[in-house]
Amino acid sequence: MVKSVDLKNGDYTLRGIYSKGESEKIVIMFHGYTGHKVEHNGMFRSLSRILLKEDISSLRFDYYGNFDSDGEFTDFTFDTLFSDARCIIKYAYDLGYKEVVLLGYSMGGALALAVAHEEARIKKVVVWNPAGNINELVKRRYEITEKDEKGNTITLNFSLSKAMFDSSFKYKWYELASKYQGKAYVIKGAKDLAVPLLYNDKYLEVLKNKVSFIIKDGDHGFDNKKDQELLYKKTIEYIKEEES
Repeated sequence: MVKSVDLKNGDYTLRGIYSKGESEKIVIMFHGYTGHKVEHNGMFRSLSRILLKEDISSLRFDYYGNFDSDGEFTDFTFDTLFSDARCIIKYAYDLGYKEVVLLGYSMGGALALAVAHEEARIKKVVVWNPAGNINELVKRRYEITEKDEKGNTITLNFSLSKAMFDSSFKYKWYELASKYQGKAYVIKGAKDLAVPLLYNDKYLEVLKNKVSFIIKDGDHGFDNKKDQELLYKKTIEYIKEEES
């Protein structure tokens, strides 16, 4: 079963897709910066379909201010991002699932690793090209872009707010990731120009229980079909792996 779901987080509504399998395991997918619940090249949709064949459920939402969810992109900050992640995780457990796996791409990977320690029941996180440099990217974009009278960047799409810029100073992604005690599976494209390998190396330094897999020709979006197929293959292997 695949259906659209609305999830209230305070005064606003997040909109997403719930794919329901028969097992007691569910995968929550956190999308990247300016991404969405389908993700680049449909990666999240494709993965959710593969998971269903394995009877594994999944949840994927647009964050507040992103695509189908309430709000404008200028409402989106790292504060709302963390609030949304917590709301989605609680919803997954409220659905009755015993095993919740977090999966994140780019900024969503950094998010998954940052919030995983907050819920002791989360034992497994899978991340694709985790953007430990997301603060730097947001600050740089904000600082070099012309602003309007409200302090928002003047762009055709994805205008950044002063609140988003300010929130980028608050979150220490590697420090938060270091608090997570469960298993982390880090899949990285060696040719990722948006998040170079050195940022991945920092995650491997702070994570206590990790497995790393490098896709040698992989770029940030895993745009090559063979790279995507390998990405899905390794991801499914990791998700299905039984805890020792």
